[in-house]
Amino acid sequence: MNNNSSNFSVLVVDDNPAGLYTTSRVLKSEGFQIYEASTGMGAIDKTMKFLPDVVLLDVKLPDMSGFEVCKIIKTDNLTTNIPVIHLSATYLDSESRVQGLEGGADAYLTHPTEPKVLVATIHAVLRIRQAEAQLHAAAIRWQTTFDAINDCVCLIDVSGNVLQSNKAFNQIVNLNKNQIHGNKLSLIASELQGYTPEFFLKHFEQDLNDNQELLFKDRWFLTSINSIEDENGVYSGSVFKMTDITSQKISEAQLQKTMEELERSNKELEQFAFVASHDLQEPLRMISIHLQLIEKKLKGQLDQGTVQNISFAVEGSQRMHNLISDLLEYSRVATKANNFVSVELESVLGKVLTDLQVAISSSNAVINHDAMPEVCGDDVQLGQLFQNLIANAIKFRSEEPPLIHISTEEKQTEWLFCVSDNGIGIDPQFFDKIFIIFQRLQSEYSGTGIGLAICKKIVERHGGRIWVEKKSGKGTTFCFTLSKKL
Repeated sequence: MNNNSSNFSVLVVDDNPAGLYTTSRVLKSEGFQIYEASTGMGAIDKTMKFLPDVVLLDVKLPDMSGFEVCKIIKTDNLTTNIPVIHLSATYLDSESRVQGLEGGADAYLTHPTEPKVLVATIHAVLRIRQAEAQLHAAAIRWQTTFDAINDCVCLIDVSGNVLQSNKAFNQIVNLNKNQIHGNKLSLIASELQGYTPEFFLKHFEQDLNDNQELLFKDRWFLTSINSIEDENGVYSGSVFKMTDITSQKISEAQLQKTMEELERSNKELEQFAFVASHDLQEPLRMISIHLQLIEKKLKGQLDQGTVQNISFAVEGSQRMHNLISDLLEYSRVATKANNFVSVELESVLGKVLTDLQVAISSSNAVINHDAMPEVCGDDVQLGQLFQNLIANAIKFRSEEPPLIHISTEEKQTEWLFCVSDNGIGIDPQFFDKIFIIFQRLQSEYSGTGIGLAICKKIVERHGGRIWVEKKSGKGTTFCFTLSKKL
């Protein structure tokens, strides 16, 4: 018994009892399960009832021809995939064979047929059907996977016709696959401007990496195309993909609006700070002058408490004047800034050290530095940056003479600068606060606490960042970066 045959059933249809018996016996001996019929209607009924794996069908039957039976079997969705082998007791001419094949027959045999030929033919059509079933299952799996893709995807031939499309694409164009497949993409989605057959061919020939953003049916999509080549390297079509980026575009628009509003608000605040600080200078100066005139005019007539109160008022006025001046300086980092040019930091640092010569000499400070690079920036603001950091290192010194070193290190896209000193240092818990405007950690030292805030604003304007590094022992190290290209 053939084990491969035991899993299959065959419907044998023959109006000749001897032929029916002989054929059935041969197939049973090979392990096939056998059903029998002697008429066309009997063949149709048993095919519908038992759904055999193969129908072995005599061409001449008493009630209808085997050709008609085959057509009925092949036109029913339930039985259309069942292989039909025509069996004839006489030789069939070519026209009869054509008629049978057009009716859906899968093979022809002449009766009597050698048992080996009969069994081999049945196995052959079964292998073909199994292969077709596997291909069909694979196609279903592929289409299921294809439809699971969220992006809208379709396959395009060299003429711009859609060969295959997924569920997302069908939904976005609001058509079913029968309305899409075989039709030109440019007609299916007429709003996709420029996607003609010539475009796809040009895209392949020039090896273009085409990514376009387009508005399609009130939604934004990013389209992309990948060419397909056959085994000979010849262009055979393209994969066309549309990715929905509507949410991203909405977010980008909202972000852009927020940035524009923020920029406008910052400009208004900077302008307000500039005007307010400028306009407050004169009243403060007048208060200070008139208080001093009163003190001078009434000299000797005022008690000690009144003199002290006037002194406190003048000092307060001066402190307010200093605060406003520093606030004005802070606002000018953006409002009165110079355009970026090529800046030799060696020259800038030299001028800074010259300006600080009195403080350097009086404190016996020793300042050394690495070779300074050339950068692109605002020379005045970069000078102010170095001056503030060096002046702080001198100001917040310990009992020892200030020892200050400025190091440089070239990175891939930026320069790293570090200003280290041996001063009183900063508690790490205040590292994040020292760059905030008007933050003063040492109340016994003069100043408004705006110098480091200005340093931070200058560095950020130059595309860099500034921070404090923890240092073992005494001293502080301020580090900042400046971009090589802006």
